[in-house]
Amino acid sequence: MPRDTAKSPARRLPRRHAPKAARAAPRGKGRPAGRALGREAVVHAVCRLLRRSAYTRVTVSVVARELEVDPALIRYYFRDHASLMEAATVALTEEFRVRALAAAARSDGTPLGMLRARIAALLETGRQNRFVLRLLLDVATENPRPEMQRTLRALTGEGVQYYDRLLAAGVAAGQMRRLEPVFLAIAVLSIADAFSIQEPIFAAGRRLGIRSTTVLRARYQQFMIELLVNGVKAR
Repeated sequence: MPRDTAKSPARRLPRRHAPKAARAAPRGKGRPAGRALGREAVVHAVCRLLRRSAYTRVTVSVVARELEVDPALIRYYFRDHASLMEAATVALTEEFRVRALAAAARSDGTPLGMLRARIAALLETGRQNRFVLRLLLDVATENPRPEMQRTLRALTGEGVQYYDRLLAAGVAAGQMRRLEPVFLAIAVLSIADAFSIQEPIFAAGRRLGIRSTTVLRARYQQFMIELLVNGVKAR
């Protein structure tokens, strides 16, 4: 019987698969890696920028450049420009409140003295932060969030109540005449906000021979204090 010479099928050996590359774990939603920086430091940087720029120009990217960090870190704490400005508004309102209380404590304790101190504190806030009061007024009034409404009440309601008590004490002491406290509050805020638009006026003042902007601002501040205080004095 002839020998069967047909080759048997070759035995298949199992393939050796190369190990799959490990997949990178998906990035979590935590704080971006990089320079360690907290929320408070971001808010301080925003407040610092607002001392030299209008709030519409203080964007997330601008804040990131100021802090030399990735914009993702800013967005980790604040989802957008509006929330960034909200935080700055709250911080700046508290800063003014502390400054006003300290100024009142340094006054002579009379109604006129305390009024002078409060006006000076607000004008000083406006002088050092030319764009801040505009931010406080615009953001607080245009934002319906409860936190911002509380800030608005702090700016208006508490201020009006303070002037109401101060005027009542001044009338009782014979130092002041009866006035509407809300009008006084509006007048003080409006005058302090003028620091954001007065540079062209100061330029005119320099043509009159007053070369120093610092001197012009100080003289304007003192002029407005005397104008308001004399306006409420008893006649």
